[in-house]
Amino acid sequence: MRVEIRAVLDDDNPQECIKKAALEAIVDEATRDENDFVGKLFSPGLGYRLRECAKPKAEVEFSLGRWVVVKGRADYLGFVEGLLCLLAWIDGRFRDAQEIANITGVKLSGRVRGGRLVHEFGTGDRTAFEVKDGVLVAVGDGDRREIPVSGVQKEIMDFLLGPFPWDMEELWERYSPLGLEREFLRNTAPVRLLLKVVGYESKLEVWD
Repeated sequence: MRVEIRAVLDDDNPQECIKKAALEAIVDEATRDENDFVGKLFSPGLGYRLRECAKPKAEVEFSLGRWVVVKGRADYLGFVEGLLCLLAWIDGRFRDAQEIANITGVKLSGRVRGGRLVHEFGTGDRTAFEVKDGVLVAVGDGDRREIPVSGVQKEIMDFLLGPFPWDMEELWERYSPLGLEREFLRNTAPVRLLLKVVGYESKLEVWD
């Protein structure tokens, strides 16, 4: 069974997003009721809105044979985080990643439910994974697929050592001239944590 993994970054315009974020923050501040404590507490500030401007989108695909785990427009970093969570799950290191995330305050989007890893890969579609005797079992959308773990590992590794570093360099060059370095680094924290856990951080150019 062939495993397919690809991601093509959108050519978005962060400048327009920054302008919109700043305008929304100004409007919120000008129209907020000073006596509305709850509104003050939960209203997103400029910092939160700017973080959203440093979340790249991409056309992605992750398929196991003819079965598509995820395909279409997605949060690029969420997609990569899903692949890394799956790799850590296969290697038996995902719970280590969860412990480190809890200590450092980094939020991972992968969850363990019923002995399975559950992830959305940057979309709203959840897939559950478990490993049995060298076989990856994927369950989602009323379907089930089994594939040798080695095939999935190889394709994820090829993606991490192939297009991924170039994508990250392109994104850094996209956001840093606009002053979004801090926001981009915060958004990539889960990815960078997982890269270190699975042991690929030393092979890639990762910004700390």
